[in-house]
Amino acid sequence: MRILQRIDNRFMRGDLQYFKSLKFENDSKFLDIDHYLIRYRLYGKGKYTVVITPNPMNMIEHYDQLVQVLGQSFQVLVFELPGFGFSLPKQSNYDYSLKSTTMATIAVLEALQLSNCIMALPSMSGYISLKIGEIRPDLVHGVVNIQMLNWEQQQQWAYNIHKKVPLKTPLLGQLYFRMNKQRTVEKWYHYAVPNESIRQPYIDIALKNFAKGAHYSLASTFQAFFNNEKPPLRPLCVPALFIWGDKDKTHGKCSKWSAIQYHNDYEPHDFEGAGHYPELEQPERFTRLMQKRFLQTDLITTEDYSSHQ
Repeated sequence: MRILQRIDNRFMRGDLQYFKSLKFENDSKFLDIDHYLIRYRLYGKGKYTVVITPNPMNMIEHYDQLVQVLGQSFQVLVFELPGFGFSLPKQSNYDYSLKSTTMATIAVLEALQLSNCIMALPSMSGYISLKIGEIRPDLVHGVVNIQMLNWEQQQQWAYNIHKKVPLKTPLLGQLYFRMNKQRTVEKWYHYAVPNESIRQPYIDIALKNFAKGAHYSLASTFQAFFNNEKPPLRPLCVPALFIWGDKDKTHGKCSKWSAIQYHNDYEPHDFEGAGHYPELEQPERFTRLMQKRFLQTDLITTEDYSSHQ
């Protein structure tokens, strides 16, 4: 498996100069640090920085509306992890494991000189938030877990996905996505997004970025996360929100609050009618919850929000 990941990384390193030459419609830019080229967008001002990594198959552009609304009350950082979107690992030994993705995230926060962070890394990336809260508590003020499962449930979910798409199988998983990008994207959003009015725009954004050369090393990540033993996990004491979209067909049979065992101070919230991306599908409600939980206030109004649409 490590050999395949090294080949994947060497293949992507050829895109370094090309990616640096790209221009994007939003104000996203590149952070060129020792071991990574990271595409990111930093927007807004506030006491706390909300840190987000896009949830597959999303990229930074999918978060533009949320960033604009959330940025009224918080500074917001959205960045693509190495091997995803237009971010790249510079070293061939980057292995997509929980340890590697955690260290990459810490490197980004340090390079941008950020602290007082609210880690809002969705789904399986929520484990990165847990590890940063454990090893670098100075960086973490709070955590938001979105469609996150405990390790056992996450393993079962990965197995169920693997039965349909062979992501856990080395080589086959990597080849499958490269050869079936459009089909995979369209099928994923069909199950992930119940709202037809936003589903096609999401698909269009993803396919446009893939046409520009974006990467999505989901197979390598699946293999690194789920073909290994459960990592040691200690409950965090910082304030946490749990968000769950109840119309997410990709997580239909999962135990939605199973990951609360990793937090001592949490609030669970159902987002009725939302799918796999509740924070994107209902950004106004998500922002209100963020304000109440972390700022102890409620600043956004329906009128405020409508001006951003």
